[in-house]
Amino acid sequence: MATAAGHAVEPPHAVLVVLLARADWVPAELRGDSESGREDYCVCLFESPEGDGSTFPGGQVHSMDQALASGSFGAEGSTEDPLSLALRVAAAREVFTEAGIVLAAPAPPPVLREATRQILQREGPRVFLDCLIAWDGGNPNPVLTLCPLEELSVSGMRLEGASSPAPHIFITEVPDAEELNWAKTSTGRGGKIQWLKPSEILRGGRIQLPPLEHLIVFRLCERLSRLVDLPMLIADWQDTGGELSSKAMSSRL
Repeated sequence: MATAAGHAVEPPHAVLVVLLARADWVPAELRGDSESGREDYCVCLFESPEGDGSTFPGGQVHSMDQALASGSFGAEGSTEDPLSLALRVAAAREVFTEAGIVLAAPAPPPVLREATRQILQREGPRVFLDCLIAWDGGNPNPVLTLCPLEELSVSGMRLEGASSPAPHIFITEVPDAEELNWAKTSTGRGGKIQWLKPSEILRGGRIQLPPLEHLIVFRLCERLSRLVDLPMLIADWQDTGGELSSKAMSSRL
């Protein structure tokens, strides 16, 4: 168990966020060669500063996420279990910290957005509550409504050298075009953000992805050409237990 706010919970849980946005919403400076892909949406990827691959936004769940899940984000009478809510809080926190996008409402005052993001990048999750208090005008019990974050599970994957459980995977859309105006080209990791269409990510194998990310991008390329159909795809995954199988997955298109 965690001993202090801001420390990773034991056993550790991690989240990955498959963040999608309409291609015509993505600012030109954030896009790759997205005009060449067949889909009408892009996927958010973080390119390593060492240039050795790209990943989705994500990270470990911390005790601050759990505290918020049982307090500020925990609606009275909610039937959602605390861990599930803490996972979604962590997903929203990671996306804001790394990509500058807020997956909650109401959005923070513009004057505080980048300042609180930089504080999170510097100090880590332990200051997330302080940031939310600032967003809510000093209210010591800030309440935000998280955007829909659908959890997926992946079957048939064995991650080489993994010593911890597989991450919890969430898929969601950027809520509106204005939110993408706050997206940044660099992250707290020191890497670069790219927004690319799934078919462009896979074309030629030039973008290196970990096995889990590659599987998800492959499935999106295979089954989702229009973002408007995402709810149907999610419903289909949920009907099959929320699982994505790695069987019969090719390494390239």
